[in-house]
Amino acid sequence: MSHRTVITAVPGVPIIQIERIFDAPQEKVFQVFTQKDKVARWWSPSDEVHIEQLEAHEGGTWRFTHIFDGREITFYGVFHEVTAPERIVQTAEFANLGERGHVVLGRYEFTKFAENQTRMLLTEAYLTTQDRDTALQSGMETGLAQSYGNIDNVLQDM
Repeated sequence: MSHRTVITAVPGVPIIQIERIFDAPQEKVFQVFTQKDKVARWWSPSDEVHIEQLEAHEGGTWRFTHIFDGREITFYGVFHEVTAPERIVQTAEFANLGERGHVVLGRYEFTKFAENQTRMLLTEAYLTTQDRDTALQSGMETGLAQSYGNIDNVLQDM
């Protein structure tokens, strides 16, 4: 069963909350977000992605290049906390989209929702409301819904 991705953004507040229920236990959902082979299967909704680095531990780094419409967009960041299977805290930034320094701090929380279901709550804190609004206007909602739908397929194969 596919669940809806819910995005909440309060006007004037530089925070986005993203919530999704997955039909799998916490341990499996956590693995889908922290293991290179699994991330490669869901990160990009319909395009190519290269997982160049994924060191899911405190102080570890990550770097993915997403290729779509003939363009390469590189995302990268640092893991500040990785507590299996409950929480991931990490930064994220675009490497090659205009002005640098638009860092986002994200906290993923994974909790048991129901029997064999996990609730993921991602809270993203942006430096400015304008940065947050730019993210919202980028097609984030459609992309996340597709990517998280891909996670459903990865979880079914585990």
